[in-house]
Amino acid sequence: MESGIAAWDEQATTNLESLPRQAKAVWQITNAAIGLCALVLCALLFGTILPETASGPLGIVAAVVISVTLLEALVLIPRRYRFHRFFIGPDRLVSVRGSVVRRMRIQPWRHVLFVEVRQGLLLRMFGLFRVRIGTIADEHLEGPFTADVVQRLRRAAGAGDE
Repeated sequence: MESGIAAWDEQATTNLESLPRQAKAVWQITNAAIGLCALVLCALLFGTILPETASGPLGIVAAVVISVTLLEALVLIPRRYRFHRFFIGPDRLVSVRGSVVRRMRIQPWRHVLFVEVRQGLLLRMFGLFRVRIGTIADEHLEGPFTADVVQRLRRAAGAGDE
């Protein structure tokens, strides 16, 4: 008997699609922005609340923030991109993700209550969209996807081309 992700849904795993290459760039820019905000916050915190001890802890915290940001940028984001796959079937959406712990989500279309398409400024710059899918039990974000994938997803979910 086959084990692992492939055993869960053989049809989906043989037809998995990759996210667009721009997804990696969006994640890299978001990571850099979060790292920069963390550094600024640390500098403000240590510079205004604890100005007399700012040099020691600030350097340590800055080194940790920079290390985590670089680890995310150089190792985790490329692995995340490599292992994030999806399949839009006539009866379900299958999403496989996770670089360390693999997770497969199978979302039957009959359980979907709504499909919401989102596009913030950064996604718009790259021509990408995020899709929020809601059921009676939960909701989750998928993507980022290109416009043609979003249209396929909406048609499959029965959301039409409104």
